Amino acid sequence: GCEMAFEVFDDVAFYWFLMSVLITFLAPATCIAVNGQLRTNRSRRCDWTADLQSCRSKNAQINKHKARDRMSNFFSVQSLLFWGGWLVFMYLLTQITAKQGLEMASFD
Repeated sequence: GCEMAFEVFDDVAFYWFLMSVLITFLAPATCIAVNGQLRTNRSRRCDWTADLQSCRSKNAQINKHKARDRMSNFFSVQSLLFWGGWLVFMYLLTQITAKQGLEMASFD
């Protein structure tokens, strides 16, 4: 009876603590990532060389290099930690809601 209830209480307390630590790092990182993405989208200029026949091979090479950079950034350690942190946060959130209705202690 009592031991199980206190284990649930300890788990939930740890989940809350870990979620607060995660959100301390994830909230600023998310703001920086969103802000950086918005700046990148705004700073794109119209490429007047895209339609020129003489620049097609150079533009294809540049686009290929940009795509490779995007993929390497997507699978970087920083990116994997960022998305992994959000996945752990969501998992902990589901665990807290699953254990919400359990009694802390039951005395017979």
